[in-house]
Amino acid sequence: MQGLILVLMSLGFDGLTQTQTDKNHKEKSRDFAYPSMFTNNLIGLFLSGAMYTFGAVTEGDDTLQRIMSSPDILAECVIWGLAGSVG
Repeated sequence: MQGLILVLMSLGFDGLTQTQTDKNHKEKSRDFAYPSMFTNNLIGLFLSGAMYTFGAVTEGDDTLQRIMSSPDILAECVIWGLAGSVG
């Protein structure tokens, strides 16, 4: 259930971000969105890393060790990551 809530929140924020991005592009007459996409992804990377580190330190999360120790799980994670980046 928590995963579905997070996905719905992500979609909602994507919609809000896209609306604001469109407004910014019209106001500033920019034809491309790459700088804002890069900034959003960079902030997301740092926040995700901080959240994972916090969870690993406070709760003893061993997700990284489990993924690296199993070739099957590692392959699935890489496939999911590639599919997400292409999509």
